[in-house]
Amino acid sequence: MKKTLVFLWALAAASCAWAAKSGSCEAAAIALKSSQAVTLTAEYDSEYREYDENFGVAYYKIRLSRGSSATIWIEGGDVEDLGLDVSESVNFEDFLMASFDVEEYSSGVKAAFLESDSWDYGDGTREDPGDPTSVMFYVRIDGDVGQKTSLYYQSGIRSFTVTGEENSPKSLTFKTTEQTLSAKLVGDDARYWCKAKLVEGHKYVVRTTTPNEDIDIDFPGDLDTVQDLNYTANCVKYWLIPSETATYKFSVGGADLGTSFTMKYKTVPQRKPADHNFTDLTADNSYAVSVYAGRLNDSHDYYDQVADESLCRISLVKGQRYGFATA
Repeated sequence: MKKTLVFLWALAAASCAWAAKSGSCEAAAIALKSSQAVTLTAEYDSEYREYDENFGVAYYKIRLSRGSSATIWIEGGDVEDLGLDVSESVNFEDFLMASFDVEEYSSGVKAAFLESDSWDYGDGTREDPGDPTSVMFYVRIDGDVGQKTSLYYQSGIRSFTVTGEENSPKSLTFKTTEQTLSAKLVGDDARYWCKAKLVEGHKYVVRTTTPNEDIDIDFPGDLDTVQDLNYTANCVKYWLIPSETATYKFSVGGADLGTSFTMKYKTVPQRKPADHNFTDLTADNSYAVSVYAGRLNDSHDYYDQVADESLCRISLVKGQRYGFATA
């Protein structure tokens, strides 16, 4: 009975391969290359020897050795409307442990992964031989007839992590010269994530320069921020004053996925003591001076190396004795 089934399948496959358009059915599958342009064609039904004009497909094939890993992916065109499946032949008679898992990414990629540890090696006996030493896998892309995309293959596991997604934040380095980041909102949350090491006692500024009333910057709760409410319309500007040295994550978002933005960021420069405003003192006079030790100026594009809100200055003559008192 088994030989009869194999003979009938071989006969059907030969019929399909002889009559079908290239890539329109499994038996007419195209050898998979590292990259190829794809246009879906009507699927061929070898049993009825006819095409289904309402269902587009493209079949490809590749033989992989036991223990190998691979990545097969499509991108370009309307990937979200395309199906991607990679499996052994529908006529494969043995149970196969190794299999491809399909993932879809917000970057417009749909990928199938074969991990090397998904293969079954068995114990070497006739009772438990494991997966075959090599297997022919068939790639099927399906959608509407005429749809186009690009198909790729790579040995090993390829990463499709997008910089700016929450699990892959963009690393920023703050400098006293202003830096620029131009990007688009990405990921399932339509945000762009960044991370940066900020030092306790220093001050930083972050601002957007692309007018968009929906765009905002979200900072973690343990990072002190002050917003400049008088900044350019439909843009935002924040001063950051970390209370401890750490690596902080924050994100730009609020608009639709793919929205472009430009962000400027820098370390706010220090003012030297001599550059501060002073109250000049003269002898035998009293002055009302309010001093708040340890406070940084939160509303200017500098921070005070001398952490006082008010400073006084007096000229002293060598050899003279002076007295100072607070009341």
